[in-house]
Amino acid sequence: MTGRKVVMVVVLVALAACRRESPNITGSYGGGVLSGTVVLNGIDGSPEGVEVSVRETGMVTILGADGHFAFANVPDNAILDFRRSDGIQASLDLTGNGGKGSLMIEVGRTGAKKSSGRGNNTRDKREFEGVIRSADAESIVVHTSHGEEVSIGLSDDTVIRRGNELLTAADLVADMRVHVRARKVLEGYVAQEIVVQGDSDDDDGDEERPSLRQYEGTVVSASATELVIKDSHRNEVAFAITADTIIRKGNATVAAADLRAGQRVHVKATVAADGAATAVQVILQNTRTETVSVSGTVVSVTGADILVGTRTGEVTVQTDPSTSIRKKGKSIALADIGAGDSLSAKGSRVSENTILATEVEIRGKSGHP
Repeated sequence: MTGRKVVMVVVLVALAACRRESPNITGSYGGGVLSGTVVLNGIDGSPEGVEVSVRETGMVTILGADGHFAFANVPDNAILDFRRSDGIQASLDLTGNGGKGSLMIEVGRTGAKKSSGRGNNTRDKREFEGVIRSADAESIVVHTSHGEEVSIGLSDDTVIRRGNELLTAADLVADMRVHVRARKVLEGYVAQEIVVQGDSDDDDGDEERPSLRQYEGTVVSASATELVIKDSHRNEVAFAITADTIIRKGNATVAAADLRAGQRVHVKATVAADGAATAVQVILQNTRTETVSVSGTVVSVTGADILVGTRTGEVTVQTDPSTSIRKKGKSIALADIGAGDSLSAKGSRVSENTILATEVEIRGKSGHP
């Protein structure tokens, strides 16, 4: 047998955190934040693509190659779930962890457990206390309490907070006093967590600064400028989509046009004082789809959707460029379908009365061969 490959991922959160079937998570609790590192146990490769969620909270993230993730406002006694398409399916109950010291979690294909993590990567971790000299979207320069000027990189997984309020890289400005937990990468450092200390000179601006929140739910509608989801509490939430919104599936960046009703998503958004939400990041989640079939009579065709009358009511059959549409064994265009046509379709369930079709077969007018 080959030796275990261990990949470590550091987790920072404002109350707790979750991770999925990625072998090991190492970290520490304290100050409302769970820090950790994930290591794969008995599985080759990195934890990239592992979906990590905190059960019954709607908090979900997908790991990169370094396995790092972060969540804010995680409840006590959280259960972490780990999933990946290659068969990883594990959970870890953190009840009774005590909220003290460091935490390492070994995740295998079917199980996860806390591990001693004997000296795994403490040499690769550094903490810095000091004042920001300069900041941009990719890094900050900190003048430390030891008189050093240290450049520290930022990543999508860097947690930035003041108390339990999540901030963004745009909130970091010169002269802010910060405490930084970072990991060594080649010849530099990447921040895992940045804690902004005190109110310094920006008291008058804090009231107006948007807060960063996280949502999980199902897409109701999407366009180039707006995303509407039904969240885990079954409330509809609208988000503005801008040129700066990052939309991705796994490590691939996708366009707003790829968002469709019924897809499960995790959204990080800034929320202004007036309640207006703007999506910062939208992550398409891998979900198990239910294959269904529909037969009936075409009522109407609108855009890419076909409204079909069935014995139990009307069903919307959605199509996209990959949908195969045929009539008597020959491919036809969506525009060739008309009201009264007899239709059968197969695809994945989007909602109770909607499917996304992979195949559509037209059999002529209803009542005719």
